[in-house]
Amino acid sequence: PKRIGFNGYKPAYTALDLKRLESLLFRELIDDSKPLSYEVLLNLGLADKRKKVKLLGNTPLSKPITIEVHAASKSALEAIDKSKGTVTIISSPQSEEEEKDS
Repeated sequence: PKRIGFNGYKPAYTALDLKRLESLLFRELIDDSKPLSYEVLLNLGLADKRKKVKLLGNTPLSKPITIEVHAASKSALEAIDKSKGTVTIISSPQSEEEEKDS
């Protein structure tokens, strides 16, 4: 049994698959010349504002992109690198506030 008060905290992530990004690039719904920031992902409906974004998958991309996410799998990072794109790992505002308090 779990102890009283145990909340089992895990950060909640929205999974963003490279296959979905590739299909949006193919249909030209994403402008590959501009970086995909967290705000852009929210506007496209690819992210939830209550969750962090994690990039997953190993689908090769046809065009290089620049994307900002909270986390990424190793295979996703390798796939982005192969397409000559860049991934920026951003920290959430909550974790920045916690670091300032320490």
